[in-house]
Amino acid sequence: MPIDDKHTFLNDFMVTAACRIDRAQKLVGTAGQLDSRAVAMEAHLIWGEASILNLPEVARLARVAESAARHMESDGSPAAQLALASALQSVRHGLAGLDAGRGPAKTTKTAAHQCRIMVVDDSRFAANALASSFEKHGYNVISASQLFDAVEKFASFKPSILVTDVFMPNMDVLDLCQRFRHAARGRRTAILLVSGHTEVELLEALQTTGADDFVPKSAGTAAVVRRVEAMVRDLSS
Repeated sequence: MPIDDKHTFLNDFMVTAACRIDRAQKLVGTAGQLDSRAVAMEAHLIWGEASILNLPEVARLARVAESAARHMESDGSPAAQLALASALQSVRHGLAGLDAGRGPAKTTKTAAHQCRIMVVDDSRFAANALASSFEKHGYNVISASQLFDAVEKFASFKPSILVTDVFMPNMDVLDLCQRFRHAARGRRTAILLVSGHTEVELLEALQTTGADDFVPKSAGTAAVVRRVEAMVRDLSS
């Protein structure tokens, strides 16, 4: 991600992630039945957002915390709860250790494109961060974090490319992709899946949804932009 993007979004990420960790740790420390699924979702969102910002260590720690929460769902033992609490604390330490002044070298903008892109992610932060990166490369972009919002925008905005997260609790990505293709009404379109999950899981999602390609979030925003540029060339040829 260009350094100006990172400066724009890193502070917001730090605040949002700290709130997520606060909520997760309160859930773990609450007496009674632990809502492990809610804890897992907080960790999952940190993972995806950290990946978008090219923060691999924080993303890794959040992934460990999410796995610990998923394990807690099936185990429920004091040992599993302790492991989850430890994993969440590690994420907090990872956030505290971030150097907000660091960033990759600034990149130049590509030539402006007329291509319309829709970015969909259940994390509004991640959707806006990725959309901002596309805008800085000259694209006409709109974002959505809810299914009903995305569907409404399909018809009016008429995007040529859909860039969407895959594993979203509020949205069925297969339904989302089908609706996008239907809204295109015969226009040439492309779908790019972007997720923090493994390449094996993304390949399975690619086959299920009929999308055109995928990019792991761990590859960074620049890789997503490069793939979209290739899609634009394909649609224009």
